[in-house]
Amino acid sequence: MIHSEEYMIVLGAKLKSDRITSTLKHRLDMAACYKQQHPETPIIVSGGISPGNTISEAQAMKEYLVKKYRIPEKSIIKEEKSRTTLENLKFCREILPEDGRILLVTSNYHMYRAEKYAIGQGFSKIQCLPAKTDIRKLPKNICREMLAVLKGKLTGKL
Repeated sequence: MIHSEEYMIVLGAKLKSDRITSTLKHRLDMAACYKQQHPETPIIVSGGISPGNTISEAQAMKEYLVKKYRIPEKSIIKEEKSRTTLENLKFCREILPEDGRILLVTSNYHMYRAEKYAIGQGFSKIQCLPAKTDIRKLPKNICREMLAVLKGKLTGKL
């Protein structure tokens, strides 16, 4: 159960021409569903500007949540510096209180690495809320994620 001192972190995913992708849409829909049941939980949307885009992932995420779900802007905090999952969690750590709990929202295939990075950034009270993945994209995403986990282990980041 989420308590008032807890925060929801929604990890970004690359935009396509300043628009959210289906992967990011699933994450945001999952976050919005939870937020509707727990309106007191603040949301941190995390993601910077990727090459080829003019707005940050965080800005696109906030606009989507406000427009589609009418989530109050004041309950959404933007983290716009990050370019990687590790940076998402590093920069979110700087925003949040030391003893705060987090609800981590990301894609189901991405949850293991995201949670490990969160632990590495000093988050100790973590709950996970995995978003579904389009079945057509799952094999590619799982392969990519396996390589990212391997790289993280080899470089000592995981």
